[in-house]
Amino acid sequence: MARINVNLLKSFICIVFVIALAACSSKIDKQKFDTVRIGMSQVQVEKILGKPTEQAAMNFGPLSGTTAIWKDQKNQIVIQFLNDEVKFKNFGPVKHK
Repeated sequence: MARINVNLLKSFICIVFVIALAACSSKIDKQKFDTVRIGMSQVQVEKILGKPTEQAAMNFGPLSGTTAIWKDQKNQIVIQFLNDEVKFKNFGPVKHK
């Protein structure tokens, strides 16, 4: 009986470790950036990158524009949407103020 509990405990620790490792991984990398394509909607982009770290939007008549930024300690992704479609994207180091 004690043997089963030790194996169960080992399995639980491994699962917790894998979940913690996945939670720490950054979505701000070149590979994910390259997956984003011109013309994608913001919902499609957020499925790849998650919610943006920063976001600003403005409307002018029938046009709506949004700039969304995803950042971590080293890199950032900037994507500009026009009427909910990617029109511009950039990947690079975080610009410190």
